[in-house]
Amino acid sequence: MATKKSNSTKKVQKEVKTNNTKKEVKTTSKKKTVEKKPTVKKKAKPVKIETVKDETKIEVKKEKKPINKKLIIGIAAGAVIIIVLVILSITVFFNKERIITNKVKKMAYEYYSEYYYDSLKEGREKEDFEKIMAKFSGIGFKISLDNIVNIKNGKYNEEVESLGSKKKKCDKLNTRAIIYPEKPYGKTDYRIEVELDCGF
Repeated sequence: MATKKSNSTKKVQKEVKTNNTKKEVKTTSKKKTVEKKPTVKKKAKPVKIETVKDETKIEVKKEKKPINKKLIIGIAAGAVIIIVLVILSITVFFNKERIITNKVKKMAYEYYSEYYYDSLKEGREKEDFEKIMAKFSGIGFKISLDNIVNIKNGKYNEEVESLGSKKKKCDKLNTRAIIYPEKPYGKTDYRIEVELDCGF
């Protein structure tokens, strides 16, 4: 009986040994498959780093663009303002036609207020004076440069002679102001138009 037990125990031990060796083989094969997986993951990591670098580059470019646009808009706006100011200064301050027109208006008003107006009002009743002024409110008082030159002591002689260009001075008869009296017919109640026959 003892021999039978020992034989059976030997068989069990052999089976266990064989089972153990089988298990070891299996585990080693499992280890081999596990070792292959990390190599795949290592290859994938550099790809992720590259994509992160690309994203940071794009963000840096986006930050620079708005600064450049603002700078360009600022320069363009400044240039437009300078051009507008230059054009305005040329038209307002250096426009010969406008300068001559303003001078003729000033001289014609002085002639009107000192001569026409006073001579018409002197010795007349208010109603008669207003009738005359009402008549001229439609046709106007025409005051030429020739009339202006005749102001006492030749006050505007030099100024009238200087009007126009070197090639063509203002014609003294055709260059004139027309003053239209308006109610209540005071000295400053009028509108004025200027007709020029001058070189510019």
